[in-house]
Amino acid sequence: MENRKKQNKNMAFAFLGVIAASVISNIYALHIGYSEHFASGNGWNIVSALFEILIFGGILPAVLTYVVALVLYSIAVRYSRAQFLDRNDFVLYIMAYSAGAKLLMGIVNAFCFLNPGVLTFTHYINGLGILSAFMIAMFNISLEKRIMPKVKSKVFLALGLPYILYHIVVYFSNVLMYLRPDIFEEGLKMLGYSIIKDPNEIYAIICGAILLAGLLIYYFLMYNNLVKKDKSDDGFFVDYSGEEDVKVFDEFDI
Repeated sequence: MENRKKQNKNMAFAFLGVIAASVISNIYALHIGYSEHFASGNGWNIVSALFEILIFGGILPAVLTYVVALVLYSIAVRYSRAQFLDRNDFVLYIMAYSAGAKLLMGIVNAFCFLNPGVLTFTHYINGLGILSAFMIAMFNISLEKRIMPKVKSKVFLALGLPYILYHIVVYFSNVLMYLRPDIFEEGLKMLGYSIIKDPNEIYAIICGAILLAGLLIYYFLMYNNLVKKDKSDDGFFVDYSGEEDVKVFDEFDI
């Protein structure tokens, strides 16, 4: 019971941390989007802006981070056929490292106040660079040593593959938007957005390509290293039979 209370307390702090870090990570975009609301001096405009920032800039990203962590854990357990780590501990790791990454993103985004052109580069640097660095640190520092023998490579594959695919899709979507903006222009107009071409974006795309290549190289090298470790490891693990359903949300019986 005491351990459960401690986990709940830690989870609450993790949520608050991600909420605060998510708001800070978008500090420049929030300044652009809501500066008029605060400058108006109208109480309703200010309260409305604060509410939107809290919900869409903080709470929603925190909930999405939590859901993604649960889904990744479920995928890893099913693929590795082993309860490699306590679910709540895994979610806490994801939340804590994500909060750290978002805080650093906020520092990088703050440079946009000095030079708005930095914003073009942050689209590629924040995810592929900063977030990936924190996720790599999470696995190497906090996760690998706690994963039981013989399944390290399977857990790494199950966690890393969706992450890699996500960044590949995001990167090439950004590249396509730069090369063929006409494909997205109509849809963005309906949402109230417009595409503004930055002549420096080609350099940002090259920077993103280098970061993506580095991420892929790390992924393949680390996976091969873990495969060798699993083959040479004399340890054992308890096989998860798969007869019992692994639920993403036990409390909601999903």
